[in-house]
Amino acid sequence: MRWLACEIFEERIKKDLEYVGGDFEQVCLEYKKLIRILPILLVAITIVSFLTVRLVVFSEIGVFLVVYFYPLLYSWSKKEEYKKEVNQEAPLISIIAYVNSLIDKNVLQTIEELLNVRGLKVPSVEYQMIKKSKEVLNESSYKAVERRAILHKDDLLGKIYSKFLIAADLGISIKDRMRESMREILQSYREEYRNYVERSAELSEMIFAVYLLLPIVLVGFQFAFKINILQLLFPLIFTPAFIFLISAIQPVGDYQIKASYKYILPLPALILITLTPLNLIIKFVAIITILSIPLLYIYQQILVANYLLSQLPDILNQVSDYMKIGYSIVTSLTKVRAKKGLGYKILEDIIRKVSIDNEIPEVNTSSKLFNNVMNTLKILSKSGLTSVGLEELSDLVNDIIIMRNSMLRQLRLFDAMLFLTPIMLWLTFSMLGNVFSNSKNVELQDLVIFFYSLANGLIFSKISRFVTFYLPAVITPLVIATILSAFPHGI
Repeated sequence: MRWLACEIFEERIKKDLEYVGGDFEQVCLEYKKLIRILPILLVAITIVSFLTVRLVVFSEIGVFLVVYFYPLLYSWSKKEEYKKEVNQEAPLISIIAYVNSLIDKNVLQTIEELLNVRGLKVPSVEYQMIKKSKEVLNESSYKAVERRAILHKDDLLGKIYSKFLIAADLGISIKDRMRESMREILQSYREEYRNYVERSAELSEMIFAVYLLLPIVLVGFQFAFKINILQLLFPLIFTPAFIFLISAIQPVGDYQIKASYKYILPLPALILITLTPLNLIIKFVAIITILSIPLLYIYQQILVANYLLSQLPDILNQVSDYMKIGYSIVTSLTKVRAKKGLGYKILEDIIRKVSIDNEIPEVNTSSKLFNNVMNTLKILSKSGLTSVGLEELSDLVNDIIIMRNSMLRQLRLFDAMLFLTPIMLWLTFSMLGNVFSNSKNVELQDLVIFFYSLANGLIFSKISRFVTFYLPAVITPLVIATILSAFPHGI
């Protein structure tokens, strides 16, 4: 009898792994190792629960479910992660496929060309899986693409594959079919952004209930039941779950934040501040200052990405104009002029390298779309890209940026929650101030407001800015909470 999850859900797991190019046998091997150590984990949790809080023992249920269903969870998460990558890269792949079709290159040749574009993940996976189908299963190129088209039927890359197969079946122009796929992908992009805004509104209602209404109700229960004020912090345990849920429904963002030791250097000081007997307001100010240091590095990268992205359509248009009068892509880039901004120096360095080396360098900035477009131009500069193809690329990039900015404007409506949370909680404690009479509880109230403000800052930063640590979104509610803590409750 089959009892392991990798055996019961074998067909589903294999299908998901085939989509992402994973190895079923390797996943099952890792799973069996986890199953062997599961009893040790459960015993350890039981011991910890008896030594600390008995409620910890209930976490055994979660640990058991995660370990037992590991192959299914792993393959599903990998599939969803790859699907996001596919949907992000598909517009660029579609325009390159269209441009290549103008010079009689098919989709397979396009994918092979894009293998050399640093930052694009999808072409590498697709090339390997098509190659595997041809070599291992002895399938023709047509059958190999058809197999991938079936697996991609629910994402944007499937539209490119299906148009290629239709053109091959009917013997009609691949150029026209690739142009159709571009339009369909852009329309799907709009739908994806629209759906995300709608789902974010629904999720925000849930967050509003958990992080604002629930603590207010718990404070009200103090009149009828004896509730420790620290129990008000209980809803905060849902914060990682909310951030994970947002990541699951969210389109892939454009930001590519580079990790640095600078981000963690100031953080140990938080422990020192917590243990030092200082006034609570001084502690809050110190915590905000310490958090602001790593957030500032991240914020600078975000501003650079926004600048580069805003300049990209204009750069492509200028290059296209120069190409119309006979210049190559490389020479045209050396003549590009851009508005000055926070990322201007990076753009200037790229143009300088093009002038010196007479080729487009590998680009790795904090904007994924900028990187992908520039690195793709490097490939296309060697394959005969025309000004018409570049105009199409410019229009596509411009449409993506307009859609993205429109979505961000709609999401900024949720910023009101960043201001509401500390103010509403403070008003609640003020109106019910007589419930908590001693100074110790007053300090605890301020701590509750501060931590709720931090949690909301992280969550709504992720919703509306696509990064968890967006400086203004995280720091603003903390500053409001600190200012309010200077006023006495019960006024």
